[in-house]
Order: sequence, then C-alpha cells, then structure tokens
Amino acid sequence: MNKKFLIISACALLAIIFLSFYFFFFRQSEETEFVGSQSAEFTAPQRWDDFLIASHSLDWIENVMRDWRGAYNSLYNCTMLEDDIGFVCDSGYSSNRTGMAVMWANYQVWKATNDPQSLTRLQNALAIYSNENLVEIIQVHDLACYYLLPIYLDPSPAITNIDRQSIANICNRTFHESTLALNTIVIPEDSFSSDVQDKVNRIISDNNADNSNDFFPVISESGESVSPELNWSAFATDRLATYMITPEFGSEFFVPLPTARAYFAGALTSYLQVENPNQEQMCPLLLASTLFCQNDPILGQSACKLADYFTPKVLDINNLDTSNTTGFADCAMALSKHRRFFVDLIKEYYYSPANSNLQRTEPWLLGYTDSFTRDVVSNAVFAGLLVQE
Repeated sequence: MNKKFLIISACALLAIIFLSFYFFFFRQSEETEFVGSQSAEFTAPQRWDDFLIASHSLDWIENVMRDWRGAYNSLYNCTMLEDDIGFVCDSGYSSNRTGMAVMWANYQVWKATNDPQSLTRLQNALAIYSNENLVEIIQVHDLACYYLLPIYLDPSPAITNIDRQSIANICNRTFHESTLALNTIVIPEDSFSSDVQDKVNRIISDNNADNSNDFFPVISESGESVSPELNWSAFATDRLATYMITPEFGSEFFVPLPTARAYFAGALTSYLQVENPNQEQMCPLLLASTLFCQNDPILGQSACKLADYFTPKVLDINNLDTSNTTGFADCAMALSKHRRFFVDLIKEYYYSPANSNLQRTEPWLLGYTDSFTRDVVSNAVFAGLLVQE
C-alpha cells in the first residue's frame, strides 16, 4: 500500500514539475503581459516591446504632462546639473495644441488592445478640449483635427455621439499659426484645378528651385499678396479633415474646403522653391496629397499623381536622411502599408548607441540629445504608430 502510494505521489510530482517547466519556458515565450491597465477584456499583444514603449510614454504623458485643467503640456525640459550628478526637470508650460495627438495615440492603443483605460483617457480629453471654459483657444502650427478624423469616423458604439460632437467642436475652433488671414481671403475656386495641376506637373518633372513664386489664387481683400509657407501642407491636411467632419461648417474665420485648397496650392508653390528637398519637405506634402487624392473631387486627380510621385522617393532608403527623422511620422500615416518601415527607422535612430545618453532618463521617450527635451506631440504620435494595426 505504501509502495503504491509512493509511486502515485512520484508520478504526480513529476507531472507538476513538467507542467511548471512548460508554462515557464514555453508559454512565457508565446505570451507577454502588457504593462498598463488590465481588465478581463484586455488583449495581451505579442509585440510586447512596442506596446511597452507606448504604454510607458502615454502613462508618462498622462501622469506628468497635464496642467490644472487636465489639458496636456507641450515640452518636458531637463537640465544637467554640475559634475554630471543628475538632472533638474520641469514639465514645461500649458499648451492647447498638444491634446489632439495624445487623443489619437490613446485611440490607437484602445483599437489595438481594447484597453478601457485608453478609451477613458480619450473621452476625458475630448470633454476637456471641447469645453470652451477650460480651453478657450486652440491655435496650432501642425496637425490637429486630422488626428481626430479616424475617431470621428469609427463606427464603434464605444465612440458616442457626444464624443463626435466634441470632435466637431474642437475642429471648428482650431486656428493655424500662419501669415494667411483666413477671414479675409477671396478664392476663385474655378481656377484651382488647372493651377494645382500645373504645379504638380512641375514637381513630378523635378523642376524644383523655381523662383517664380506664382502663388495663386489667395489674395486678401485688402489687395495684399500672401507668401506661402511649406508647413501649409499640414494646414491643408487639417482643414480637409475639418471639412470631412463638418462639411456644412463655415464661419467668419474660414470655410474648410476652400481654405484647405488654398493651403494646398500654397504648399505646392513653397515646395517648388526648395532645392534638393528631403523627407522633411516631402512627407507632410505626401500626407496632404494622400488625403486630397481620396476626398477632393476637384484636386483629387492631381493629388493622386503627386502621392504616386512621392511614395517611391520616401521609401528609397538610399535617398533618406536617416540621421534626421523629422517628417517620418507623416509618411508613416500617409502610407499605412509601409508604416512599419518608418517606425523602425525612428526606433533605430532614437535607440541607437549614438544616442545612448537618452537612456539616462525616461529611456522609452524620444528626445533631443543636447538638451534632454521631451516633446509631448512627438512621443504621443510615435506611441500611436507603434501600436497601430
């Protein structure tokens, strides 16, 4: 009896050892826990390293980079102490321009993982930024409403009508930092198609360094000419996104679709004056061209040609300045099929041994090596790109 009991006990012990060995060495390699909020509905992703970086970045933004209103600050600055003994850091200043990128990043995490905390963060931010008593003015110098477009178009019942109303409110109150006085422009729309087509043809024939500066047709009511700027491509993208969300909207300040077209034409003129353009100039214009190609019946055909022209150029690793990742995020958003190409370039640059000093504080964050400055928008967008499906 004792011998039989010993045999059964030994077999049970061996089974326990085998199962423990299996789960520890084999199952651990198959599943990796996501660091962040957990719930019964939460999906542990396989790409744990990307999700880990995104989770740390967005937790840092949420816990460190918010002001008294709950809105997000802009920059995080760290200064080296004497004798290299450490850092003194501050969370910068309040800014109304950063929230849209953070909302987009939390939306991407929620879409990829069904993480309820990311959805809550998104909806709380929408409520804050749409409240004019808390966020009176939204003035930006880059993308804003474009980040909210996929959220607005998402058919999921988790995105409520209140959320969509908040998005429309935010987009209609967003102003761009520009020399163009949008409330005074007069745009002869019937000339847009031929004008943009001519500029696109000159770009795809590599006829840059054009000094004619023949920006047409935006002229102020006072008769003053308006000088275009290259960052108008981001403004064009954003205004077209506004039109897609609220096509009926118009105010004393701007009418979305004509304004978007004016910015696009100006960005083309500005691009034509750049000698040997790189991805910093190409990627934002590629993003604008992609959106116009899909959604503008007047400029769409020309925009499609321009997008087709830019795509192989920005995918040619031999022509890319991989020591400067500025613009790569725009290309990643424009070319969803090639998103991973640009994400890997950004990761390689910021996590390479040459930038190892970034590991001294917040190693998961993007930043500048000289001043240890962390930009909230850049980190939020990168986090969203890392997890985007």
